[in-house]
Amino acid sequence: MIYLHHAPLTRILSSVPRRLSLDDRKAIRSYRHELLSQFCKLNDAPVPAYGRDELGKPICINVPNLSFNHSQCPSDYALAYSLDVLNVGVDIEHTSRVLNFEPLARRFYHPDEMARWQHSGDIAEWFRIWTIKEAVLKACGLGMRMTLSELNAQFINDHQGVVSHERIGAYRFECVQVDGAMITMAYPSEYGTQDWQWA
Repeated sequence: MIYLHHAPLTRILSSVPRRLSLDDRKAIRSYRHELLSQFCKLNDAPVPAYGRDELGKPICINVPNLSFNHSQCPSDYALAYSLDVLNVGVDIEHTSRVLNFEPLARRFYHPDEMARWQHSGDIAEWFRIWTIKEAVLKACGLGMRMTLSELNAQFINDHQGVVSHERIGAYRFECVQVDGAMITMAYPSEYGTQDWQWA
């Protein structure tokens, strides 16, 4: 089971700045810690303590089977976590965000993804593809150390699918849209299709 938490960023920060300060980032980490601490308490696990893996990805060092990942955009926050699935990743973007969609897609999307987005004519689809890439790279721990256009999301339906690459293996993804925010969770395919729920 994967748990997904979503909140407007204004629930965490008193005001949403154009650029996050160190204090803002600290407040976001404190919010994450509060949520994960409550989850651990409910599951008879200790209060989580944090470190980083060899690639710099935040991990829990005293609850080895607790996997988590969080993401924020200018308006929203998301946290995915699990005691059953290691290496979860999550990414969130608000579909009202204005970007240079066409140039970014030409640079970062696989040709198949570009064709899918252009065929749909839908900005939400643009954000779906973008958040899939980000969530998969966060799940595998590489972050932006890999060329995004090498990844190609293979859709099973409109909100689920798999991304496979020889460098990272195969990752399943699931996309959900809520209150204008596109959220994608990703995790290694070896776990099969996982259930998830709002937390």
